[in-house]
Amino acid sequence: MLRRLGLSLGACLAFARPVVALDDPDQLIRSLYALAGGVDTPALADRYLSADLSAPYKAQLASDEVQPATGFDWRFNAQDVEVTNIRFETRGPITVRGATAADVEVVFENFGEQKEITYSLCLGPRGWRIYDARNLDGEGDWSLRETLLGVEGEVNC
Repeated sequence: MLRRLGLSLGACLAFARPVVALDDPDQLIRSLYALAGGVDTPALADRYLSADLSAPYKAQLASDEVQPATGFDWRFNAQDVEVTNIRFETRGPITVRGATAADVEVVFENFGEQKEITYSLCLGPRGWRIYDARNLDGEGDWSLRETLLGVEGEVNC
């Protein structure tokens, strides 16, 4: 009986998707950029986004939006991508008023045009999560947090 259980468990583990340890902000954002389709399932929204961003994001996923909230792939600030020269720079983590946070800047070229997305992350009970992603290049500035929630507010990591 135990042998059969061990074999069944072994078979399940063989087909399970590998889980990447996301122990720091840089790892979280690098794994976000490794996703082929972006944050396109409720499980991925829960894995990458803070609790307060995840709920409205998942509601838009359920409404069959191709790219929820923004109408574009917010990881690349574009609808079409041909990304080269991607770089990641982490600032933090720092602790302010008992909360641990960090920023990760992602700089890359998309079709030869330089882009920069800044991610703000919080460390909560579920690990590191994105509580905002923003483009502030002066040409179509946006914030994922403002787009999903309408206003800046307290972060619920």
